Amino acid sequence: MIETIVLDLGGVLMNHDIPACVRKFQELLGANFPALGLESDGEPTPYMKSILFDYEIGGASSEDFVKALLPLSVPGTTARDILDAWNLMLAGIPAYRLEKVLELRRRYPLFLLSNNNEEHWRYIVERYFTERPTSDYFDELFLSHLMHLGKPDRRIYEQADQSIAEFWNSSRKTSHPYTKSTTIFVDDLPANREAAEAYGWQTCSSLEALDVLLYLEDHHIPYTHYSHPEGKTIEEAKRWWHDDGSVHCKNLFFRNHKGNVHYLVCFDCDHDLAIHDLEHRLKASLVAAGKPAPGKLSFASPERMMRYLGLQPGSVSPFGLINDRDHEVILFLDENLRYAPSLSFHPNDCRGTVVISREAFARYLDSVGNTVEYLELY
Repeated sequence: MIETIVLDLGGVLMNHDIPACVRKFQELLGANFPALGLESDGEPTPYMKSILFDYEIGGASSEDFVKALLPLSVPGTTARDILDAWNLMLAGIPAYRLEKVLELRRRYPLFLLSNNNEEHWRYIVERYFTERPTSDYFDELFLSHLMHLGKPDRRIYEQADQSIAEFWNSSRKTSHPYTKSTTIFVDDLPANREAAEAYGWQTCSSLEALDVLLYLEDHHIPYTHYSHPEGKTIEEAKRWWHDDGSVHCKNLFFRNHKGNVHYLVCFDCDHDLAIHDLEHRLKASLVAAGKPAPGKLSFASPERMMRYLGLQPGSVSPFGLINDRDHEVILFLDENLRYAPSLSFHPNDCRGTVVISREAFARYLDSVGNTVEYLELY
């Protein structure tokens, strides 16, 4: 059960552009750039490491940050140059995500828990929370530079949770007190999710994954979910999957030769499937049902994937059908999945896995309303 939502900012709401930030600091610092430690092979000096850490937990001000970097910079560099370069890391909050936050706020107690710093937060508020203040979006903010704590330190979750409990118990008209196990934390970094889980919160990695979990809850469809590091391929994902007896599924998204019909095909990931064989099997199944044959199949482009399923490559699953409001995608499931006790899919994000029973999955398919066909794929 999910009753309270806590969102991270960077990587969940805010897009990042680390390369742009790196390029500008390379220009400003020249030969001293490695001291900043912004690249994987860069190691900050102990002094610089201390400044970066202190800046994030409020132990250093923006003035301190600039004073640490100016002596390392090329002649002519100003304090504003340093801060502008730092802000290049922030690539923007898409409007649809802010609308999503407002939608969630209408249904749930909603909080923001972010590792931040004085300059980034000033920049973010100035650009995104002037017409509508943060109080329109969140019940409370938990910011590292104001709390003097940062993720994944357990203490930041404890302090945030205490405030959430006070808010819940004083504001919510419910028959039961706050329970931390019904709070879900959305964060893109595995270390932060692991720390939150160790504290007792649920986690997921994105708004897209959250949408899936809330959809299942809204339709009273039982499931289990666990977060893990990114697994864009089956080989990568196998490192993180639990040995829970479920059938882990491979999901492929195709278009027909005219590009006017789209097919999502799901089957046991331990089997291979030749596209030529799939064409013949889909044709036989569709013709037998009195429907047009698909013709030559090809993988759908990322643009089509986003248009019809609302998904990025590497995150395709039947849960993308919640975004197919016009029911344009036809779902083909291998016949063997009909008999599996439980199935596993990404929750529209390859940094998590949803395990769902055969019966619950059937209820999910009924709820989305797309055409579903079972056929022997191998």
